[in-house]
Formats: sequence, C-alpha cells, structure tokens
Amino acid sequence: MSDYNNKKILLYYFSSSELLAHKTNAIKKINETLDIFLQSKDKISILWYHNPQLDEYIKERSPEIWNEYLALEDRFQDCNIGTIIKDSSKEDSLVEECDAYYGSGGYLATSCANSKKPVMIQDISTTSCLSW
Repeated sequence: MSDYNNKKILLYYFSSSELLAHKTNAIKKINETLDIFLQSKDKISILWYHNPQLDEYIKERSPEIWNEYLALEDRFQDCNIGTIIKDSSKEDSLVEECDAYYGSGGYLATSCANSKKPVMIQDISTTSCLSW
C-alpha cells in the first residue's frame, strides 16, 4: 500500500449490482464522490476496492457503463488520492487497514461495522444529476 502520511484511510466500494441497476446515475454518483475525495485529499487517503470477479459480469451486461467505470478509475489514479485494490484475497486486510468505510452495503460494510469502524452507506438518490 502507499504511504498515507498520517491521513485517515477510507475504504470505498461500489457494488456491481448498484452499478448495473442505476447505470448512468451510478456513474454520476461515483464521479461526484471522487470530487469530494479530491477536495479532502489533504485529510484522507482512499482505498478503492474493485472486486475483479465481477469484471466479466459487468462487461457482458453493460459494456458502455463498464467503459465509463474504468474511465473513473483512471481519473481516480490520475488524481493521486489513493489506491485501487483489485485483489479479492485482501478484503479482510482492507477492513483492518481502514479507519472508516463509505460505499455500497454488503460484506465490507458489515465487516467494518463489526470492527467498530464508522460506516457510511452511499445513497444513490443523492446525486445532483439524477434524471427523473
């Protein structure tokens, strides 16, 4: 992992089911979240967990969303605000290493809560760009 310079470490995860269910709004939510992370980069470092086992699933069902998602990962890396983790064997160590969690509900959120770490579940309906 990278040097976090005494910053708080936030574990971030966006589930494939949310990505496929909300498509464009999910992409907008991730983009807005990256904007917030960038504004806070002097205080936090992000561990963005990308479950590689879901890659083929997303690619097959929504290639355009998949490409937009990958572009967001590229943006994240270009902004130098953290690290993307694509190794599912590291899930437990990510929970140990982080100070808090933000993202989709599920295993990682529950594991962080069980470890007495703050957990913030994202609300896809709070994007500023929702289409009705």
